[in-house]
Amino acid sequence: MDDKFKQRMDERFDKVVEQTVRIIKERIEFGIGLTDEPNFIKLLEDVSIKSEIKQCLCDFVAIQRNSSECTKEIEKIASRSKLYNRDTSWAIKDFVYNGYQQYDRAYNKYLALEFGMKYFMYQGGLVGDSRDFCVCHNNIVWSVDEAQEWKTWTPSKGKYPEGYKIQQVDINAVPSYLSYPGYDPLVDAGGYNCRHIIGFISYELAGKYRPDLKK
Repeated sequence: MDDKFKQRMDERFDKVVEQTVRIIKERIEFGIGLTDEPNFIKLLEDVSIKSEIKQCLCDFVAIQRNSSECTKEIEKIASRSKLYNRDTSWAIKDFVYNGYQQYDRAYNKYLALEFGMKYFMYQGGLVGDSRDFCVCHNNIVWSVDEAQEWKTWTPSKGKYPEGYKIQQVDINAVPSYLSYPGYDPLVDAGGYNCRHIIGFISYELAGKYRPDLKK
């Protein structure tokens, strides 16, 4: 491989990592999509604790260190607060899970932007309590432009498997798991604790699964 080409590629990948770390730090700073547990949110109002937790999560996810170890470290930091309790402990597990999921999706997002990829598959499978949103998006190819419409998605717009019963009562309302401030479709996917990934694919492969994209 040509040394200059390798250098250019390394620089592009470094740029992607820098963008990813920056956006994750911002999301922790403003509490975007990482936790909805009131007591933990209150705990994070302590500036010094919040700063340490933010740095800890970023340090761990940036090099993909073990998430369980990350959880333990954040619990140590949070335990200095009088607000720390069992519910907070569970919230921290979710907080770390969401941080790792968001980092992976953000990395994929900026990698796709850097290399001009515009199509992806919404992957992750379904479980018993999968949300309406995930049920009708799972294992389907979407474009980046289509994903931007998810900010205003309602269950009434979904196409579901035969026999599926929509969970949300008001099918014309944007679900709370998508309507929080700062929601980014390509980073948050189905919202808090969503297990799905955004797997970018080539235009040719996207066309194979979605022939209508080539019309």
